[in-house]
Amino acid sequence: MPKALGGLLNIEQVVSDLTKVIGNSETAYQYALAVARYKSDDSCNIVTRQIEAFEDDDNEVYLVPKGAAEAYGLDATFMTAGKFLAALRRKYSESATYEVFVRESTKILPDGSVVSVNSPIWATGIHEQGELVYFYYGHDPKAT
Repeated sequence: MPKALGGLLNIEQVVSDLTKVIGNSETAYQYALAVARYKSDDSCNIVTRQIEAFEDDDNEVYLVPKGAAEAYGLDATFMTAGKFLAALRRKYSESATYEVFVRESTKILPDGSVVSVNSPIWATGIHEQGELVYFYYGHDPKAT
C-alpha cells in the first residue's frame, strides 16, 4: 500500500502516512520500521533494511539502517512503526517540514570521520506478511 507523493517526504507527511498505514492495523504498531528500494534490475523486486535509529541535523531527519548507528554515535534499538510515530510526535510539531532521508551507505574513513550517501524517502508502505512498515527511497521505476 505505498503512497507516492511526487517527491520526497517531510516530517508532516511521514506522520500523516504512518498514521494512515498503521491506523488500519493495530498490530502494525509493533511492525519493524524499515526502508525499501527497488533492485537495479528490471524485476521490480524490493530490498528492505530495518531502521535502528534516527537523528536530525540542519532541518533534515536521517533514518539510520541496522548496523550503522554506532558510526553516528547513536544507540541502536529495535525501531517499530509505533515507536517511531510516537517519537516524531514528541519531537516535532505537526507542521514540521524537515525533509527525511535514509543513510543509504556509510563509510568510516581512516581518520575516523564518517561519510554517507543520503537518499530522500518518497513513499510509505506496509508488508503484512513480513511485519514491516517501510519507506521507499532510491529510484522509482514508475517515475520513468
